[in-house]
Amino acid sequence: MAGDRTTRAELKPYRRHGIWYARGWIPIRQPNGVIARRRIERSSYSSRRADAQILCDELAKAYEQRALAVVRPLTFARAVTNYLGSGGEARFLTPALLKLIGVMQCSEIDDTTMVDLAKALYPDATPATLNRQLYTPIIAVLKQASKSKACARPDFTRPRGHDDVADMPVPRKLWFRKVLPELTPHMAAMIMFLTLHGRRPKEAMDCTPADYDPEAKRISIRTKSGDLMQVELAEPVWQAIEMYPWRRGPGLFVYTYEARRAAMRALERACERAGVEHFGMHTVGRHTFATRLLDQGYSVKHTSRAGGWANEKMVLRRYGHLERSEIGETTQNVEPATTVSAAFRIFHHRRIKPRLQLSTICQRRR
Repeated sequence: MAGDRTTRAELKPYRRHGIWYARGWIPIRQPNGVIARRRIERSSYSSRRADAQILCDELAKAYEQRALAVVRPLTFARAVTNYLGSGGEARFLTPALLKLIGVMQCSEIDDTTMVDLAKALYPDATPATLNRQLYTPIIAVLKQASKSKACARPDFTRPRGHDDVADMPVPRKLWFRKVLPELTPHMAAMIMFLTLHGRRPKEAMDCTPADYDPEAKRISIRTKSGDLMQVELAEPVWQAIEMYPWRRGPGLFVYTYEARRAAMRALERACERAGVEHFGMHTVGRHTFATRLLDQGYSVKHTSRAGGWANEKMVLRRYGHLERSEIGETTQNVEPATTVSAAFRIFHHRRIKPRLQLSTICQRRR
């Protein structure tokens, strides 16, 4: 019976310990359209055989109809639409990607497809970039599609070394000293917020004036998982925020730069003017934060909690090679935070003339 591929269900009443069950074989249509058969057992929660027979008939009818139903093929483009409609992130689901595999069925996308996409879209990218910008978004779309049985749950082989950050360079003391004075007040405040608190660029971009409590020196942010989190600001961060008219919005940090890409270009240009290596905003924030704390002796557990990682395993896998014994309690006591504070003083001195009032400065910069 297990080898039979017909769409007919074979269920019979079965008694055990005084309770009648419906037991037997049912047809199951797999994502590739092939009919397979699976053995099931369902309780009627009754001591009457007649009730079990009714349950057998109902289950047989339901599973036979489901197996005979025509499965509508789901293209990747349609799966992307469903994914975005449910709140998914569209950042890396680019027109170039949809042009290549938009008309493909979700069930047809495999490791070979991913390798071809990597060569076409990111020929010179590092494994970490490929994983972040190609594998992760496609896997997210296919995972959702698999819930509707349009394809199997994706089990791709990610690029080798995609989570290896042992040799990942991060900005050090001199970088902040040179770059911060080249940034506008809004960008300088955001860079300090990212690096001193280990936050993601999107979290900073999404902050509005309503999220900032100037009395408590605290910011409310929405994390990647959607949770609301309170961040107690280090002194250089809230001092930098107070240097510009943050109440006028539209965002707390995004004033002149209303798009993520524009902010990234602004940071790149500042690095060029300062004559230093350019680092991405995620590296300046999350990677630098974790590297700095672990390098100064904080534990993985402390670092994961201070930076708001979902669990310690994520920090251990990426940065565990940097861990030493824990020697402190708060992130603001780490020496590089003093370095950023010193860089802020340089930034403050170059940006503000002593005889000008803050209100006059704000009016001139608008």
